[in-house]
Amino acid sequence: MTEAGMRFEADLVEERIGYRFLNRDLLIEAFTHASAINEMGAIQRRDNERLELLGDRVLNLIAADYVYTCFFEESEGVLSQMIARLVEASSCLHYVTVLGVKEFLLMGKGERMQVVSDVKYSDLFEAILGAIYLDAGFEAAKMFFREKLGAVIEELLKEPLIDVKGILQSLCQKYLAEVPEYIVKREEGPDHEKIFHIEVIIKEISMGLGRGRSKKEAQIEAAREALQKCRERGYFEN
Repeated sequence: MTEAGMRFEADLVEERIGYRFLNRDLLIEAFTHASAINEMGAIQRRDNERLELLGDRVLNLIAADYVYTCFFEESEGVLSQMIARLVEASSCLHYVTVLGVKEFLLMGKGERMQVVSDVKYSDLFEAILGAIYLDAGFEAAKMFFREKLGAVIEELLKEPLIDVKGILQSLCQKYLAEVPEYIVKREEGPDHEKIFHIEVIIKEISMGLGRGRSKKEAQIEAAREALQKCRERGYFEN
């Protein structure tokens, strides 16, 4: 129990993710959103942003290792698309949802009273992966990803690898007589470790948000969300 009265059930979290931490401080840090720090007082002094940054890099290496060893006949271009699919924010959200641990994210009172954004949950998965890496090394993190999420990985890679930006632009030109506009909302981190947040505008409405280590990666994620929303709203129907 924290000073703010927030309970963190470490045993249950470890059971759900299928990994027992040698250092449980890393586990708690991974689940601590920045908004919770002031309320937790002296009990917890670090939020999960540093672990999320580390976990992002670990995930990219694990994903690259996975596709390289499992799809040795595929070209570099196809492997790059596979890696992008496995590390994008929507996939991280899928992972953390399958693990069943979203409810354990520690947040401040103000954040808890609002609808929690998907970004916080996708960041949570990367923080968990970063924590496992620090706790037991790369092989432990890789084993966790492959064994606990193997079925999810296979499911994601069965989906067609399509050019979502190209498809979105083509449909917008055909049905709406316009092209999507991609806007950089903000950039985070130093020049060599930047994270880009990009919004795609269609019909003067924000239709998708993307986040990535490059503008291209963030645009692809934003385009995928926009493509789904446009179809749901019937924009691409005669």
